[in-house]
Amino acid sequence: PNVDSPHKPHATKYELRKQMAQKTFLGPGIQVGDLELETAFRKGGPEEVTKSLFKRFTDLQTRFFRLFGDDSFFANFKKPTAFTSDRLTFVVSRRGSSTQEVLPSKIGQSPVIAVDSLDKDLSSTVIRAAIAKGKRPKEISDGVWEIIQKNKLYGGVL
Repeated sequence: PNVDSPHKPHATKYELRKQMAQKTFLGPGIQVGDLELETAFRKGGPEEVTKSLFKRFTDLQTRFFRLFGDDSFFANFKKPTAFTSDRLTFVVSRRGSSTQEVLPSKIGQSPVIAVDSLDKDLSSTVIRAAIAKGKRPKEISDGVWEIIQKNKLYGGVL
């Protein structure tokens, strides 16, 4: 997750989003932040993180994928990006309630691909509404649910 999301001023704190991402994604070949990457983000945002990863993994066979929700993608790429590579693919998750802007096929040397989100109907708004009704969204894993409950995220505890 981004260390800071200026386009989402009321977003859950980074440390909690990182914990939820680790519960969801951690596995072989997956990197969910570390001090070097967090420092890079604070220095220069997602672009600096990408540069840091390219310095860390120099094998030309290594491929990189930057994952975005479509809202974050369009917030980040209203201005031209400084860092692209044919080894870097931008993967944009389309969600049902998000913008319908047309994705470019490439940014610089980097291809852009769209994927349909498996949880396209799951958003912070949906989570808050479910909790307000005393329900747990079925798409949320036990580990993530535990973090939400412990920290009273999204409006409460069930």
